[in-house]
Amino acid sequence: MTTTTTTRTTEPHVTRYLVELYVSRAGSGGADGAAQRARSAAEAMAREGLPVRWLRAIFVPEEETCFYLFEAASAELVRAVGERAGISFDRVLEADETEVSPEAEDSGPCSRRSYIVAGARFAWFP
Repeated sequence: MTTTTTTRTTEPHVTRYLVELYVSRAGSGGADGAAQRARSAAEAMAREGLPVRWLRAIFVPEEETCFYLFEAASAELVRAVGERAGISFDRVLEADETEVSPEAEDSGPCSRRSYIVAGARFAWFP
């Protein structure tokens, strides 16, 4: 008798998503309030067993624009975070992360994180 064992992973495939949204500096708690609501919504959904995780937010005050970074099984789950938080996401885009080691940088001892989204590269220093 031959026995075949199938190994299944319990974790679904997750992808990184970059979310873009307009956030007025003056309106309803501003960027900090919106980011906190999005983070709380993602954490609640994760506790319910949905494969979504909040990673970080970047606010560009001059443009009144926020970028959120999530890991999730689908863009639909990320959009559901926005709905639960009462936030209208303008765009949800799949993003790939690359890390550049300090040795590879000419600019100094910091490590850089960058995300490639729809052909454009966004970078920041942690």
